[in-house]
Amino acid sequence: MANTPEVSVGPPGDLGLRPVSVGGRQVGKAGSLKELRKILDRAGVEPGHEIHWLGGDHTVWPDVAWVRQTICFFMVAGLLATAYPLFRIGMSDSGDALTYAGRIAGLTILAVAVVEALAVLAAIDYWTKRRWRYSGVVLLVGVVISLVCSVTLLLLQIGERFTGYTVVGVVLGAWPCTDSSNAGRGMGCTFPGKSRSG
Repeated sequence: MANTPEVSVGPPGDLGLRPVSVGGRQVGKAGSLKELRKILDRAGVEPGHEIHWLGGDHTVWPDVAWVRQTICFFMVAGLLATAYPLFRIGMSDSGDALTYAGRIAGLTILAVAVVEALAVLAAIDYWTKRRWRYSGVVLLVGVVISLVCSVTLLLLQIGERFTGYTVVGVVLGAWPCTDSSNAGRGMGCTFPGKSRSG
């Protein structure tokens, strides 16, 4: 029995996932008993092995996966809705602008579109397992870019004339405000980059 590793399940983190350690080494995070069993199987722990429960027993699984997945879906959709027009504008300006300054502006917009694409990957990481330490920061930057771009395009549209696209602009302009406030609510954090489970 001396070679039997100690298995412990820690208290739930801010995503509701519980860290699982075998022999003092973290081997994963579980959101349910089924996920715990999969992690223990991968670690080579036999069923029926004694488990030390920290922060609640085997009935405490506060993770609500569908809520996280829904928030992630809408954040990714909003970020992609910003990245696509930025990419189109940047490609057009960087290749077809008549002045050097116009081409530099186009390349700058392309760089912002790349940051927005990175924010999509960060959103997926942030709302799932949080394996990347800076996913919250990159996500926050992406949301701020979405807000600035949406407000700018909305003001340009209103200056020209009020059309159906203006309504789309209002919706996309309101999206970053609601998503940035949802990023910390109910997850035990107020700033996405400062919190991660584990």
